[in-house]
Amino acid sequence: MHKNADELRRGLSQSFFVRRGRAYEYVKAGDEFRQPTDLRIGERAKVLSLGLDGQKIPHVRYRVSIRRGHNLEFDGGSRIMALKPFLKLYSERVPTPTSSMMAKAAE
Repeated sequence: MHKNADELRRGLSQSFFVRRGRAYEYVKAGDEFRQPTDLRIGERAKVLSLGLDGQKIPHVRYRVSIRRGHNLEFDGGSRIMALKPFLKLYSERVPTPTSSMMAKAAE
């Protein structure tokens, strides 16, 4: 029994272009986002994988790190959420060393 291409892709790591405001944003496994809160308190989410559900809605599987106070951070576990609500909740992208280097090179 062979699965069709859509069934094979479902659940596998993928990347997506998502429109946020007027700009398009590329989201892929390894990207990190955070909630716009006080620097001492908040949640940070690392994208583990992206995929489509049975209705072709993109979902993200991510790991949450929760920070309380200056040096207290703990693992909040992995979770799954539809991509659009995820980007609304975790609206700030955490800069990576690679993206920082690319921005400096463009200057």
